[in-house]
Amino acid sequence: MDNYQSVIDYLKQNGPSHPVQVGKAIEADIFMSSAILQEMINDKRIKKTSKKVGGSPLYYLSNQEETAKRMVEDSLNLVEKKVLRIIKESGFVFQDELDAQSRFVMQDLKDLIQALKAKIGGEERIIWKYYSVDNNKIERRILSTKPKQLPKKVEPEKIEPGKVDYGVDSSKKYNSAEEVIDKLGAKIIKKEKIKIGEVNYVIEMSSLPNQKYFLKYKKKKRLSDSDLSLVYTEGMAKKMPIMLVTDGSITKKGLEKKKEFGDLFSVLKI
Repeated sequence: MDNYQSVIDYLKQNGPSHPVQVGKAIEADIFMSSAILQEMINDKRIKKTSKKVGGSPLYYLSNQEETAKRMVEDSLNLVEKKVLRIIKESGFVFQDELDAQSRFVMQDLKDLIQALKAKIGGEERIIWKYYSVDNNKIERRILSTKPKQLPKKVEPEKIEPGKVDYGVDSSKKYNSAEEVIDKLGAKIIKKEKIKIGEVNYVIEMSSLPNQKYFLKYKKKKRLSDSDLSLVYTEGMAKKMPIMLVTDGSITKKGLEKKKEFGDLFSVLKI
């Protein structure tokens, strides 16, 4: 019996499984079993979840998709469950009506939600729907919504050099990142000195309890798009909204890159 058939037989009997479990069943190490599973994904013989459950994705057969989705849903953390509940109860939500924290966790809910685009009053808006909700139902609800009930379009605020977000007074000279943190009304959860002129913080805003932010202080005269990308990558790895505190200026390309990152990335000047 070939490895492909052995994997299929195992999944038929055991349902959505981790690669380690499959590897043991077909007597292959983790590297070999992962390669076999990937080949089967490429050949569309099996599927896998986007979300890791217990440290790795789940692999499953097409007729086990509902089971896999339930397992993913059961594995969500409290924040992810809160966001999913909002979408699940209403059927769908407009992305621009969600807060920053909710938009941030969308990437971890891809197994359970789907993105759609809708043109409403000449304006294109992104909709996130629960996977089982019928598109026709969404269309009927949108068409039945009176134009005056639709939220007015709010143009995103332009990011100008030297502008400070979160109400920090840009005309005042702050002496340190921690003075800015204090001004934000936040408390420091964790502090890590990376090197001279670079410190990482995890902070919590008093106005948003239980919501943590990754804040990096970086002392550098000019910050490029590459500098901002590195900070963004760090924050994404920690799954937190990001603040960069710096006494330097940001290049034109850096400002363009900042705009790409959206409202999950803020630059605070000192």
